[in-house]
Amino acid sequence: MVVRLRHWLLPPVDTADGDGRVASLVGTIARIVAVGMALYAVYVLAAVPEPRAPRLGFSAALIVLEVGVHAALRAGSTRAAVWLQTLGLWAVLVLTFSLVGGIAVPGVGAFLVLVAMASLLLEGRARAAFAGLVLATVLALGWADARSLVPVYALDLVDPRAVVGTYALLIGVMAAFMYRASDMLNQALHSQQTANAALRQVQRTLEHQVAQRTAELEAANARLRREIDERTQALDALRHSEEKHRLLLDSIQSPVLALQRDMTILYCNDAYAAMVGLPMAALEGQSVVGLFPQFAATNSYAAFERALATGEASEVEGPFPDGRILKARVYPTPWGVLSVAEDVTERRRIEHERVQFANQLRTAAETASRLSAILDPAVLLDETVQRMQDRFDLYHVHVYLVDPATDDLVVAAGTGEAGRALVARGHRIPRSAGRSLVARAAQTRDVVLVDDVASDPAFLPNPLLPETRSEVAVPLIAPSGLVGVLDVQDDQPGRFSPYDVDTYRALAGQVAVALANARSFEVQRQTEARLREAQLRLDTLFRSLPQVLLYETGAGRENIIGDPVAMLGYPSEAFVDDRTFFPSLIHPDDQPRLGERLAQWSAEGRPGVLDLEFRCRRADGEYAWIHDYMVAVQSETAPPYQAGVLVDVTDRRAAEEERSRFIEQLRTAADVGERLNSLLGPEVVLGDAVQLMQDRFALYHVHVYLYDRPRDALVVRAGSGTVGRQLVDERHTIPLTSERSIVAFAAATEDLVHVDDVRRDRRFLPNPLLPDTRSEVAVPLVAREGLVGVLDVQDSRPGRFTPSELDTFRILAGQIAVALENARVFEELKRVADRLKEVDRLKSEFLANMSHELRTPLNSIIGYAELILMGINGELDGETLQDVQAIYDNGQQLLALINDLLDLAKIEAGRMRLEVEDVLIGPLLEEVRTSSAGLLLRKPIDIALEVDPSLPALQGDRLRLQQILNNLVSNAVKFTDEGHIWLRAYRDADHVVIDVEDTGIGIPARDLATIFEKFRQADGSLTRRARGTGLGLAITHHLVRLHEGRIDVESSPGQGTRFSVRLPITAAPPPSRAEMLSLFSGDGP
Repeated sequence: MVVRLRHWLLPPVDTADGDGRVASLVGTIARIVAVGMALYAVYVLAAVPEPRAPRLGFSAALIVLEVGVHAALRAGSTRAAVWLQTLGLWAVLVLTFSLVGGIAVPGVGAFLVLVAMASLLLEGRARAAFAGLVLATVLALGWADARSLVPVYALDLVDPRAVVGTYALLIGVMAAFMYRASDMLNQALHSQQTANAALRQVQRTLEHQVAQRTAELEAANARLRREIDERTQALDALRHSEEKHRLLLDSIQSPVLALQRDMTILYCNDAYAAMVGLPMAALEGQSVVGLFPQFAATNSYAAFERALATGEASEVEGPFPDGRILKARVYPTPWGVLSVAEDVTERRRIEHERVQFANQLRTAAETASRLSAILDPAVLLDETVQRMQDRFDLYHVHVYLVDPATDDLVVAAGTGEAGRALVARGHRIPRSAGRSLVARAAQTRDVVLVDDVASDPAFLPNPLLPETRSEVAVPLIAPSGLVGVLDVQDDQPGRFSPYDVDTYRALAGQVAVALANARSFEVQRQTEARLREAQLRLDTLFRSLPQVLLYETGAGRENIIGDPVAMLGYPSEAFVDDRTFFPSLIHPDDQPRLGERLAQWSAEGRPGVLDLEFRCRRADGEYAWIHDYMVAVQSETAPPYQAGVLVDVTDRRAAEEERSRFIEQLRTAADVGERLNSLLGPEVVLGDAVQLMQDRFALYHVHVYLYDRPRDALVVRAGSGTVGRQLVDERHTIPLTSERSIVAFAAATEDLVHVDDVRRDRRFLPNPLLPDTRSEVAVPLVAREGLVGVLDVQDSRPGRFTPSELDTFRILAGQIAVALENARVFEELKRVADRLKEVDRLKSEFLANMSHELRTPLNSIIGYAELILMGINGELDGETLQDVQAIYDNGQQLLALINDLLDLAKIEAGRMRLEVEDVLIGPLLEEVRTSSAGLLLRKPIDIALEVDPSLPALQGDRLRLQQILNNLVSNAVKFTDEGHIWLRAYRDADHVVIDVEDTGIGIPARDLATIFEKFRQADGSLTRRARGTGLGLAITHHLVRLHEGRIDVESSPGQGTRFSVRLPITAAPPPSRAEMLSLFSGDGP
């Protein structure tokens, strides 16, 4: 208990904190005063009876005040607590004096409070001295109060000694504690000074550390600012680079797609967005599998996964949903994969068409080879149409031939049951028909192609071919003119491509040539083909693409992205260090053109993409074809410059040159064939042919050997250049049995011999006149009779000849062989024809002479018979009159026969001449009707006349025109027992048409083709019935042709017959003797 009381009165003092020590001292004084007041209160209660309530109230208030101050002190020893304790202490003292001594002067209390506050401003010994002075003052005041002042609250019993004792007690206690407080204050002051010194040292240390740290922070801030600037510049450069690469990628026409590893679209260019039909904004950031679910099942998706898994580039090709064929190159990247696609649809289509056309060309060559060995026209045509239907998978094929008698187109061969039925019926189409694709091809002598016959009004349906939907009609043209028409039909609309048409055109020429050969005339083969190959663009991209370079130039920037070593053989530094290096590589011939294009592009403000294509020299000295896609780059942060893509298109240009060369080769084959087949002596044009081959194929040498059977050797008959002419002059010869000769080997085996390098082939026989020969092709010339010769082609480059050129040489060899064989056959036939013409001429002269000799006595007989009938010698009896009449009638018939024979002889001998004048058709027809009246005396027949009054005068021989009409009217009267005969005349364009139509017995269809032949009527029975020579229609036919006209006949048995004579209004020049002979022989059109 005593210990607790001691600790409460004298608590431990914290010497480290000056304010804490002061607060502890003041608290100790307050506790002692509070104890004294408590003791005094007990004394008052015990010693003073009444009234004690006020004093007890004061005492309680003081105790409560001290306890509150003590509680505040326990919250912390701060300066605020010291102030509070000091104020509380002086308040306790003032109240105590007031209570004990009864001091009631307000001024004293206020003074004491101000003194207490002033003491707080002092420190150390000054504060202790000041406190002692205050206590002495208080003591003096108390003593004065005790002696003389009357307290306001005076006690009933005031003991001065008690007051003095109380004051003494208080003064003693306060003095003791003031001493202790002074000592404690001194210690606190010393501690505070020590602490202040330490604090100043710490402050100086802290200030040094702060200064040092500030300097470090400033240096760090400078470094940070530099890093921020560098990163800002790097971000700007990265953003600029990204814009540049986006611009470059967007300028590329090939679709470019960049995917992250999760198959999310990182980037795509405009070409890719256009390909899939979506805007770029809708693609970037999206999952490619989410946008295109079917993509996960494609080869492209597998290629992407393979690139991610293996880290190796791959290539994939496949169909796009819209039908296009795309070829993509997939490259792994740190962030995923990069794909560059290319549309190869056109290239694949061309390759397919090239293969298809090559097959068609091979089929045409095989067909031509087969047809050249067939002599029977029927077999030739049947095999032609059947081969075409089988090889080209067609619905129907048939061939029309021109009937020289009627000029109609008659079916000569056809495939299937329909073809056989058409041939059996003798199906024909007039060449002048307006509604017929076949007739149109014959009229125009050009190919007629209809993709859909249902939409063409000129299509003439055939009931036997109801499924026909598309049709191609190709004229068969030989050197002598139109031979017929090849008609090809299919059941699919749009079936025939341009390649098909070219193939059919070539086959038509071959058929015409083979048909002419079968008829012992000449052969014409036409072969033409086309080949196209798509150019290659942007096959690869960026550094992993050896065929593509990206570049930047201008405004101080020279960059190369890619591998220029792989493309041109030069390192990147060669282009970057020297801006003039790349222009120096451009071919001198291309530099002016490129300069003009660049100047024009710059003058126009550099719009869009500039396309340039030029040759560039590689490091090995060879030139590569380069395609340059250049764009102008405008930037807000940098000067404008140019960027572009260089693509090596050497392979594409080589393919284009190969395609052009192949087309030129086929055109050469067609030209050579046309030249060989256009003349009757092809040996004359062999020299031109070999020279044309050398020029068109860019060959070292070409010559042709012909086989000399008696000598069993090959002799040069044509050669190109000076060497060729020298070989021909020397009649250079190679024995067929020679073992060391490529030409002899080809002749012996009758097969093509191809040697890529003659120096490695033991069969090669060097020729001193041709020292540079390195490669050679020998093609045998084989015709129906066997070996004809050898076509020999040489070049100065090893491995020069391609498979397509070999096929072309085969075709040329076949054409040369057929032309030579035709020439041989033609010469033989020409000699036979000359002999036959001489015999025919002698016959015609004999007939003309005999007719004249017969007509002289016959005229006398007819004249005497007519005189007797007129009764000059008197009246005759009935029997004699009949005999004389018979003599007269038979004489007239015999005279008509002699006249017909004489006219026919004149025509055959080429002596018939026309006296051309203006002839009015109306009066001429009236004369014919009048002169025919005698023929109608014994038959109920009338002749009607229908003449267009606006007909102009016709230029012709009036006598011969009348003879034509008299023959036709006489013929109509002969075969009409009763009925009508119409004579009609009307105008058709620049021609006059005269129809003679009757209602007679008609003519069977089988006899229409021969009705205009000599000594022919409908049949033998008709000849006997109607009497006549059978020469009238033959003479009529040739007289019409002498007028450059045409006569047609239409007839139905039992219905009647109509002859139509078509004559030009303006007469043509009189035909020569040769032309008249050809007209009579039927060789004309």
